[in-house]
Amino acid sequence: MGSLFERARDALRRHDAAAADELEAAWNKRPYIVAISGDCAEVVSAAIGLKVGVRDARVRRGSRSRFRAVKEDGTSEEHALDAVPAERERLLDSVREAKQELDQRATAIEKAGSSVPIVVRRQPKWWQLWLWPLWFVLSWIYRRRLVAVERAVGAGDDARRGVEAAELELATSDTRAREVRARYAESLRAVAATAKSLEIEVADGPLAVGVELVTDPDGADLVLPAREVGVALGRLDQIAAKARELALVRRAREVITAAGAALDKRLARAEEEFRTRLARFDAMRIGDVEGFVSVVTARVRPQIVAGVHALMEHAAVHLGSELTTLSTEWIGSIAGAADGDALSAVVERVEVSAPNVTQRIADEVRLLVANGVAGVVHDLWPELVAALEPHGLPPPAKAVKAEVPPVELLPSLGGSGAKLGGRLKRLTGLFKGFDSKRTDARESAHARLEHLKEVANAELLDAEPRLHEAIAAAIAGELGQLIALQQTWLERAMTKEREAVVKDREGLAAVAAARDAAFRDADALADELARVAA
Repeated sequence: MGSLFERARDALRRHDAAAADELEAAWNKRPYIVAISGDCAEVVSAAIGLKVGVRDARVRRGSRSRFRAVKEDGTSEEHALDAVPAERERLLDSVREAKQELDQRATAIEKAGSSVPIVVRRQPKWWQLWLWPLWFVLSWIYRRRLVAVERAVGAGDDARRGVEAAELELATSDTRAREVRARYAESLRAVAATAKSLEIEVADGPLAVGVELVTDPDGADLVLPAREVGVALGRLDQIAAKARELALVRRAREVITAAGAALDKRLARAEEEFRTRLARFDAMRIGDVEGFVSVVTARVRPQIVAGVHALMEHAAVHLGSELTTLSTEWIGSIAGAADGDALSAVVERVEVSAPNVTQRIADEVRLLVANGVAGVVHDLWPELVAALEPHGLPPPAKAVKAEVPPVELLPSLGGSGAKLGGRLKRLTGLFKGFDSKRTDARESAHARLEHLKEVANAELLDAEPRLHEAIAAAIAGELGQLIALQQTWLERAMTKEREAVVKDREGLAAVAAARDAAFRDADALADELARVAA
């Protein structure tokens, strides 16, 4: 199952391999950094084995005891203890070997002495006369063994002197080491008071290997009060390792949570984008068709009015020109009559031709107006298309044709209303002179044509607002067809967009799964941390 750190690292690697590599590098980093809070002088002294009163330093284990101080002016000073510990080990080995030799010699003496009777080994007192003969006899008998005993005793004495010499050398070395340590301690005290920074390495002592003591908490794996550090110097590596593990697990959880949040944000942005894409098409929908048509029609009405007004002015000019030509022709024919019969013939011809001529003029004006109205409607087509462009309507390949409702125009032209009337005929039957009849006929023709012109112009003016409405109705018809095209296009576009959104959402399934996995891993690490804290 692995340690808590390994589980956190593996979980992090599933979401951010680079962050997992950084986490593992931080885990493998040595030494552990333990920051001391409070007065650390005693802790430093205990760690380095010297009472120096240093309160601000970095202390760690090293291959030999030494320190490096950087002063305020930027210069540095370094001191190191000689390799006395290694020398002392050699001397201790010499003492142990000498004592082993002494023990072996003592054993040899005891073994040699046990082979000689005690009477022989102990020379009688001078007054023990009865024992002397026996001692001499036995000494002669055990003379060789006595020589071995004497040799063993001599070797034992040599071994004892070797032990004494080794112990003396060890004591001398210890004295020299104490002197060196004293000078080292004095140098350390001297620079500690003025040093800007101080780094101390110790070759031995209670400080655990792989731990560095500092006073600055920045970047530390653990911050402990001085009193707790002092009693746990030998276990600081384990304590700091546990603290680093918890800190790195928390960091891994934070990174995983951030990764999950980033994925969740990405999904939220995607969903918002999906809603925006669909809402864009919804916004193109025309809910109130009649209101839309009314608004667009009202927008183009000034153009309709201006176009119709210009058209009617042109029609009035054409009508006036034709009626003037007709008046000139009629009056000229009447004036050219030489006698009463000729005048009667002219009047008859005018009476017969008048309805056809005025009908022709009316038809020409109507055709001119009809073409002009079609032109006004045609000119408004781009405006109608532009009004639907915000609603997504693609430009139609060709214009939609809408019929303009018919408008009655110039009803007074044509029929009996265009004739000169019976007055001219009645004038020819009275007893009047020829000149008077011709003059009356000419004035009657002129008056009738002026009346026709006045009535026709009035009818043109009356038809103008009806033409406005007719064109507006045609515009409404065209808008209705365009709206139908827009609605058809919109439904197809929305269907296509919904399918695209579904496909894009399916493409985000892996992102959603990664987000869910990140949140699960973060929750699992949070539970682990809660269990450790409990």
